[in-house]
Amino acid sequence: MADKKVKILIDTSSGLSKEYCDEKDYGIIGLPFLLDDMEYNDLNITESEFFDKLKDATKIHTSQASIEVVTAKLKEMLKTCDEVLYLPITSGLSSAYNTGVIITSDDEFKDKVYVVDHRTISVPEKRLIENIDLMLSKGLGAKEIKEIIEKESKNDIWIVVDNFDYLKKGGRVDAVTATIGNILNIKPILYSDGGKFSAVKKERGLRNAFDSMLDFVEKTIDGDLSKFKSDYALDVAYSKNLDLANEMKQKMHDRFNIDLDNIHVGMLPQVVACHTGPNTIGAALYRYIKV
Repeated sequence: MADKKVKILIDTSSGLSKEYCDEKDYGIIGLPFLLDDMEYNDLNITESEFFDKLKDATKIHTSQASIEVVTAKLKEMLKTCDEVLYLPITSGLSSAYNTGVIITSDDEFKDKVYVVDHRTISVPEKRLIENIDLMLSKGLGAKEIKEIIEKESKNDIWIVVDNFDYLKKGGRVDAVTATIGNILNIKPILYSDGGKFSAVKKERGLRNAFDSMLDFVEKTIDGDLSKFKSDYALDVAYSKNLDLANEMKQKMHDRFNIDLDNIHVGMLPQVVACHTGPNTIGAALYRYIKV
């Protein structure tokens, strides 16, 4: 098993660019979304184009990659490796994992492709992939890595939404709630541990929301800042506004004394930003898997 060549296949829910994946030799699949009945994905639309179209869209719908797209990508990758670890968008947010299991039950993929229910999204997924690379470097096989991840993967992500309009467009809140929230400058904080995002608090103003997210982080680690030395990583996820992301990064450094170089800043995938809009900022807590 250790002598087999293993490659990693992800989708754009990771927030990673095609250029980064090409550099690392990861496979990547674009997750489709509809803006007023026009289909796009992170791989065929730029960030600026995306937010321009998102602003004008009246209808927003996100989806999973088709069976045909996933099947074709797996066949392509297996030409240059023995096994594939496929990490589709977390099962808590999509049925892509279940679709992957159905696809890989075919004899063509059996004992060659391992679909992983990893329960991460955005910046924590980058951390997880780095963890997987370490496991591969230690000679672990695809099946073993899948079992370890599904048993031990743990992350928490809190995001603050700047504007209710996009939650309304995506059907997450009604028009009255959106209007009142915007007028009162209310910023909802949403939370996920790999499942669906749910509201956990509302604050007046972005900076208050930043502080509240870091309160949640500190509570999750039981106030033990030493855990950032070896057990946890804390990163920033954002949409469009890098200045706000860097402000949050500095707050993390000041509050938890984490080296700035150890705080990753990554864009939220467009399938998430479809529903949250620009100026979304997230605090992402990843627990290292030790092998």
